[in-house]
Amino acid sequence: MPDYWGVERIATRMGVSGATIRTWHRTRGFLMYLRHRPLTKPAWYTNDALIHSWEISRCVQDRTSTLAKTIGRKRQPPA
Repeated sequence: MPDYWGVERIATRMGVSGATIRTWHRTRGFLMYLRHRPLTKPAWYTNDALIHSWEISRCVQDRTSTLAKTIGRKRQPPA
């Protein structure tokens, strides 16, 4: 399973900019964390398993949101 170290490498994997990855982490719960390597500064880290988990959770959230909107429209009285 590939590892991705640093925001720019993670952004390249996801096909977006580094700023977008930081925003997703802050607002959408993108799964990455600071990880320490020997003799280096901490760096943002993720891997394909974490990315896959995040994508599944996004699908579930979107599906739940869509169902809630659909149910809300069906319960409204006719005009």
